[in-house]
Amino acid sequence: MEQQTEFQERAVKVECPQHRFVFLITSDGAMLGLDHSGGLSLFDEADDRVVWDWLPDGVRYAASGQDLAVDLDDSICVLSVNSEELAFSICHGPELLPSEYLEHLQREGWVCLPCILPPDTVEGLQRVAGTDRYQHLEMNNEIPKTCQDVAVGRSIAEPVSLWLIRQYMQTHDLHLGHPPGFGVLKPYDGESKVQGWHSDIPYIASVGGNLVADRKGPIKAVQRNVCVSDFTKENGATAFKLGSHAAAAEPPPEWNPTADDGAPIRPYSGPDADVVEPPPAASFCMTPERGTVQALIAANINVLRCCSRSRRLM
Repeated sequence: MEQQTEFQERAVKVECPQHRFVFLITSDGAMLGLDHSGGLSLFDEADDRVVWDWLPDGVRYAASGQDLAVDLDDSICVLSVNSEELAFSICHGPELLPSEYLEHLQREGWVCLPCILPPDTVEGLQRVAGTDRYQHLEMNNEIPKTCQDVAVGRSIAEPVSLWLIRQYMQTHDLHLGHPPGFGVLKPYDGESKVQGWHSDIPYIASVGGNLVADRKGPIKAVQRNVCVSDFTKENGATAFKLGSHAAAAEPPPEWNPTADDGAPIRPYSGPDADVVEPPPAASFCMTPERGTVQALIAANINVLRCCSRSRRLM
């Protein structure tokens, strides 16, 4: 197979939103919304019920357009919920309603939540990864990443992404497929071995020896990447074949060519492949269900983790 001299994948650009909604969140993580009767109530999941739009003199309930006047003191407001006075922080929210993201994920097999993480969380991730403003730091691989900065835990628990995955997999019980870590690959030098096109775990064998999952039946896993720095074709974003989740097929053999001695060489990087280019702080969810194929072929810096069904449900 003739090798490409440059990366020619189709770039799917995702822009940073000009407008975003907000959450009103208590100190213990409960989110303010409206119940079926229109009264203020608390919820623990980030679905459409807890999404608000920010106004100069208050907030507007995104689902119904109902306005709520609030008095802010340093981004904190106090409201009465079920006869109890509670303090709420006005927090960073999504660009779209969670149900809109879910519809895209169910239809396309992937979805991107651009800039879903607040700036202070992104800065914490960059510090742990030793990138952007923190390139002078060396990443510490001796201590679990979750113990190095609260930003790692916050990115894991980003509420809209968790709600999406639970709805998509139709189960509330999830576990991480592996500990959260930062995928940092060096720029492709034209000679080093690279990871070719493949379907992802759990539909291929893992280093840990887990059984390969049956592609039939319920969805077994969702892969979720959080972009810590610029994630583009030029700096090594992961390449995918979008839409391949709907086909029970492995990557075409010609997409993973070999040299005359049988050694793997640079995988296909032509226009039939795709690269999703989200801004930093984006959460990118996709399903490896039934043969989604991907390749890692250059340099990228991103948080990688895979959410799967709880083992007790398997």
